[in-house]
Amino acid sequence: MPTPKVMSLIHTRPGNEYSEETVREDVRRLYETHSFSDIRVELHTLPDKRIVVYFWFQELPSVIREIVFKGASHMSKDDLEQATGLRKGAPLNPIANQMA
Repeated sequence: MPTPKVMSLIHTRPGNEYSEETVREDVRRLYETHSFSDIRVELHTLPDKRIVVYFWFQELPSVIREIVFKGASHMSKDDLEQATGLRKGAPLNPIANQMA
């Protein structure tokens, strides 16, 4: 994902007052893209009481190419995709795939 796209998801900005709520929302937005895993935030307090915020995350490497629902004749494919949250072309997220 291009850096400008990632930065549009993160509302924590240099020079703004630190807000734990904003950081939590930033993490939530990153997770909602289903493009990243292991999102962590690291805070460093400088001697002058300013706070440096680091976001650590890993971009998921690939996209879903095909979904096969075996033995699922009780629902349509569209309903199954909606129920699982998986769709062709979506970022490959092993945790989301396992939960689905």
